[in-house]
Amino acid sequence: MACARLPSASSGVSSGAALGSSGGLGAARLREAAPRLAVYAVDLWDAPHLLATPSLREQNTCDAQAMAILQAGELHAAFLHNLWPHRTRVFPLRMPTGAGLAAIARLGAPVDLIYVDADHTYAAVLADLRASARLFPDALLCGDDWCWADVQLAVADFAHERGPRVVSHPRENWWWLRHPREEAVVVWEGEDGAGARGAAANDGREGWDA
Repeated sequence: MACARLPSASSGVSSGAALGSSGGLGAARLREAAPRLAVYAVDLWDAPHLLATPSLREQNTCDAQAMAILQAGELHAAFLHNLWPHRTRVFPLRMPTGAGLAAIARLGAPVDLIYVDADHTYAAVLADLRASARLFPDALLCGDDWCWADVQLAVADFAHERGPRVVSHPRENWWWLRHPREEAVVVWEGEDGAGARGAAANDGREGWDA
């Protein structure tokens, strides 16, 4: 989970947006990683649409529980149930990701972090990143499912456009974008307590030995 791996970069984060909230796992983990974080969770929670769209259906086929919830048509209810303990700090917005970001911006909310985990197609990920950067230029951008080729390509192309460096962990399947003005090397503490150091690659990405 990207937010749990950003102890230094996310220390000043007070509010964030989770694009693609589904059953609420991403939003819940953001809250667990930063208990004082307020989260705007943006999703259509449209189970028939997810099941009818091949790229979206594929994102859930490996999770039997997720598929059962989708087939029962109870995705929004599952989100509300799972996030009930966080109800005072999680604000669901049932709309497309671009419209959700625009709605948050109109509220004047100071979004510090945006977690991108909605439609995993290249065009959708790139559109989410561009909209996030346009509306919240100072927000830390991060996400899940780095193993998806379209996600990698969209993140890399966005980084090439805007200049941030891509930091990813293939084994733990997360990524985030670091501004070039930050330190050239970032050190993380793994789950086993061992340190891992990111080294810049020739294509502008950073990674860890898996």
